[in-house]
Amino acid sequence: MRTDNLTQVSESVLMGLSRDRQIQAGLFVLFGAAYLLTLLGNGLIILLIWLDARLHLPMYFFLCHLSVVDICYTTSGVPQMLAHFLLEKKTISFTRLEPSTSSP
Repeated sequence: MRTDNLTQVSESVLMGLSRDRQIQAGLFVLFGAAYLLTLLGNGLIILLIWLDARLHLPMYFFLCHLSVVDICYTTSGVPQMLAHFLLEKKTISFTRLEPSTSSP
């Protein structure tokens, strides 16, 4: 078996939703507001269940944990997406090194 193609890929280019800076700013505000509302709403659910003794029932116990999981899932992806809306160079490095510091 021959292995002629020895190309190594070091980064992936993100195409994004739009190249227009105004649309990117609008999407940043839209997704940022949705993210903050998600954090606020789930945080409020957790706080109310924790404060009110009448809500210490199994259904609310699971609802509280569902809110925690929702916060964890949204926090794992949305902030990185928001950061990529602000960057000019839209690439993801597989090695997590900057292109100028990587050795050939």
